[in-house]
Amino acid sequence: MGRWHAIHKELAGSLSPEGLNKTMSIRMLAKELYRLQREVESLEKRMEKASPEERDGAENQLMRLKAERNRLRSILAAKKEPPPYRQPK
Repeated sequence: MGRWHAIHKELAGSLSPEGLNKTMSIRMLAKELYRLQREVESLEKRMEKASPEERDGAENQLMRLKAERNRLRSILAAKKEPPPYRQPK
């Protein structure tokens, strides 16, 4: 999570999804999405072996990671779509 927070600080003026969409390149979004997907998978594996007490905290973290992953997916999908004036008629 530290890396993502560093990216947010770097993009200080554009933390909204719209600003983030304009500022980050597709490549950077894809890298961050891949990192989040690996982190989600890793946390899910750790939760299988975790005690019930540890699982509660991990579930909250997992929900946040999945929400962020899904948000990045939608931003990336929107960036990949050609603008309306570029679409065939």
